[in-house]
Amino acid sequence: METQDLRKVGLKVTHPRIRILELLETSGAKHMSAEDIYKHLIGVGEDIGLATVYRVLTQFEAAGLVLKHNFEGGTAVYETITWHAVPNFEKSNIINLNFLIKQFQFVAVFVRPRARTTAN
Repeated sequence: METQDLRKVGLKVTHPRIRILELLETSGAKHMSAEDIYKHLIGVGEDIGLATVYRVLTQFEAAGLVLKHNFEGGTAVYETITWHAVPNFEKSNIINLNFLIKQFQFVAVFVRPRARTTAN
């Protein structure tokens, strides 16, 4: 991924964003936690804080650049989305789909309890 891809999804190109995205793309690990990313960046001499890593990953997830997988015990890992795997599919379609899914989940939380109470 290049810096123009960050701009295309509405993110400003910053050093932490570039370094974290490069690490996710070039790492031999398929999934990395925020702590793994932070430890690696510190190990190579980068001065990027853990809070910044979490913030950037949240922004990447919202922009459709990474997928977040939550596991029991509160552990979350991230992986980059490989766009080339889906021919003729624009990144904006994924972003729109993510938005629609979040909207549906939000509505479902409020609609489902009402349906139960009216059935009783």
